[in-house]
Amino acid sequence: MREPVSDSLFACPSVLSYNYTVTGKQDNVPPAVPLTEHAEDGLITADGRLLPRSAESSLLAEDELRNFFELYPDMVCIFDNASARFLMVNSVFSQVLGYPEDRLLNSPIYAFIHPDDIDPTRKIIQEKIGQGCPVFSFVNRYRKADGSYCWMEWNARPRSDRGVTYGVARDITDRKKIEASLRLSDETLRAFLNAIGEAAYIINADGIVLEHNEPFAERVGMLGKILRGRSLFDLLPPEDVRRRRNRIEEIIRTGRGGHMEDERDGRFVFSSLYPIKNAEGEVIKIAVLGQDITWLRRAEEVMLLNEERLESLLNLSQMSSATEEEIRTYALEEAISLTRSAYGFLFFVNEEDDTIEDTVWSREAKQNCILEGVSHAPICSAGLWAEGLRQRRPVYHNTPLSAPDRQKPPSGHVPILRYLSVPVFDDDRIVAVAGVANKESMYDETDAAQLGLYMHTMWAILKQRRASELLRRSSMEDPLTGLANRRRFDEAFGIEWRRALREKHPLSLFFLDIDFFKKFNDFYGHQAGDDCLRRVADCLKSVLNRAGDLIARYGGEEFVAILPNTELAGAIKIGETMRERVMHLGIPHEASKAAPVVTISIGVVACEPYEGIRSHEIIEAADRALYEAKKEGRNKIRWHVLERD
Repeated sequence: MREPVSDSLFACPSVLSYNYTVTGKQDNVPPAVPLTEHAEDGLITADGRLLPRSAESSLLAEDELRNFFELYPDMVCIFDNASARFLMVNSVFSQVLGYPEDRLLNSPIYAFIHPDDIDPTRKIIQEKIGQGCPVFSFVNRYRKADGSYCWMEWNARPRSDRGVTYGVARDITDRKKIEASLRLSDETLRAFLNAIGEAAYIINADGIVLEHNEPFAERVGMLGKILRGRSLFDLLPPEDVRRRRNRIEEIIRTGRGGHMEDERDGRFVFSSLYPIKNAEGEVIKIAVLGQDITWLRRAEEVMLLNEERLESLLNLSQMSSATEEEIRTYALEEAISLTRSAYGFLFFVNEEDDTIEDTVWSREAKQNCILEGVSHAPICSAGLWAEGLRQRRPVYHNTPLSAPDRQKPPSGHVPILRYLSVPVFDDDRIVAVAGVANKESMYDETDAAQLGLYMHTMWAILKQRRASELLRRSSMEDPLTGLANRRRFDEAFGIEWRRALREKHPLSLFFLDIDFFKKFNDFYGHQAGDDCLRRVADCLKSVLNRAGDLIARYGGEEFVAILPNTELAGAIKIGETMRERVMHLGIPHEASKAAPVVTISIGVVACEPYEGIRSHEIIEAADRALYEAKKEGRNKIRWHVLERD
């Protein structure tokens, strides 16, 4: 007869606290898409598809999750809360049960559960999800591909906001067999206790140790000693006695087993307490199995850090409107948080020139270090911060800088107890060095990996941002003169026209033309013509000094200028200044009929936009004014005023 699943197996201790955002799917998990090239709007994949930035961030997050799944030593899965179907399983899950992954994916989780365990399992899952329980655990039996059943101990965390539940399972069939055998006899109990690798012991109702194994003696610091006849409460730390006594009294009173977790010296122990009853149903003994779950807590911490990093990376990738300084500062503060550090720095370096190009300090460093902002030594003679750069790998030290074998910090430096620094690479070139300091616990490879990955992602974002900005500027800038091009003018004019119309402000527009420029080119050559265009452009630009004013090259030797909130009198004055300054450049022009030097003609139009007038009318009016200036002999300024009829 099958043994029913006890309700006590479905207790809800705090076991796990992790979650991941998963791209919902109903079919097999697709392979990760290799990212090969950045584009202005996102990433170009190896198969030529363009992924927008949001898709890029989601793909990075899912790829991180997939890698973690495959590296996790236990069975890991994600199932949909509504349909109770598997959305994702790792390879360990398939190996233990013997099913291929495609057999499990999209199948109901209850399809593989022992018939006697289906209803209890469904009940605990629905209850805990309905109650909003953040973490719960249960035990059931799963059918393997060969038809046999194995006992599974589950730790589950539902995410109602995402409609999924994350689960980690372990095959405990051997442990269940041992537990069943413990009921046979004292001799059998003793034999099995000694065969168990984890700490195990049996106490009576008064807490006296009746039997134990060596791992238990080691756990309480008495390895090699016989503890039978000793009170359990004399073997425990004083701070644990009351909690353990209360739990034992509860088990004796209710007759139901339970679980509890203890932490000592950085080690975590999960204890399962099983009541042993006499013929009358009274609890006369309690068998305790203590499992060291430090690995689980460490994995939980890593998973939490991974989740924080993924969310932080997503936030970082979405800072499209932020300045580069804001991005760098955010990245540094997040890196400090992810490594649980107190201080941090980010130095951008030029490895070839052995120079520091820029520095970023964390908020705490700015507040506590009087050296913040002080120039640092060249890379070749720098101290601790440059170790990662010189060795071209992550470097961490967990001894204070005051130790005899360590370089002492300069006076005024914050006290450094331990630190970690990583170089940031762009291909084979180091572009930055990031460092964090004064974590409460020791730095390790996980911290180095977290900091390195985060900072390299930051650099990739900055690099893409710089490339996009360069592309944007090149598309809006005339390559010869450095002025705005016609595309930039059209965009700016549309904005200023609508603003003037909305705010009832005047707007002036110039058209400027270099007089007899074709003859200049024919007489002096195109190289001299290009130089003339550059000098005239610089001269015109120097006259406009307000933030909203814009001078642009309209085409050939023609320029255009926008002067927001400027009436006709002011526009004429500025135009006359431009004309005089260009003439005073003294660029020889023997082929000109206007003057022996290069001159310009200017057409000005002023207008206070009103309903019914169109923007192209002001452009046409400025062009007509320029035509009049040329017709009247050039080297002149002429104007029009557009007013409501």
